[in-house]
Amino acid sequence: MPGLENQYKEWFSRAFLQAVTAKAGVAVEFISNDVWGVDATLIQAGDSVDIQLKATATLLRDSAGRPQFDLDVATYDKLRATSRHAYAYLVLVEVPELRVDWVAHEPGRLLLAREAYFLRLTGLPSTDNASRLRLTFPLENLLTADAIERIMLHSRTGRRELKA
Repeated sequence: MPGLENQYKEWFSRAFLQAVTAKAGVAVEFISNDVWGVDATLIQAGDSVDIQLKATATLLRDSAGRPQFDLDVATYDKLRATSRHAYAYLVLVEVPELRVDWVAHEPGRLLLAREAYFLRLTGLPSTDNASRLRLTFPLENLLTADAIERIMLHSRTGRRELKA
């Protein structure tokens, strides 16, 4: 059932983000009404970062192997706006094709399959595209606890281009 599979991917992407942020010592608040293109907000020491989560089992890649995702322009415009109170990132979680492979239980550990990439959208240029825009994620933008810490540090240090 395609509708249910998309719901399961959303749940998994939330669990993936929750696990990585917990390791980084960053709180995550999930948004139930995604009006502004935000699925979650990361919070640490009074600083916040907005996250739009996407999950896919069919990850697109360019010729250099970089992950790609087609995002709708309306969401892109909400997240790229420099009038935002916080930076906004797109997080793309890659899951295996079969749901049974998403999570592995082993003695003493729980393994979440595949990986996630992030891309800061705030401050990116407008597009002439009418409906969708293909975004490319740098390979070094693997979502890890260290990456979450760097994202929060960037938010905290005030090196903002938001009002530029």
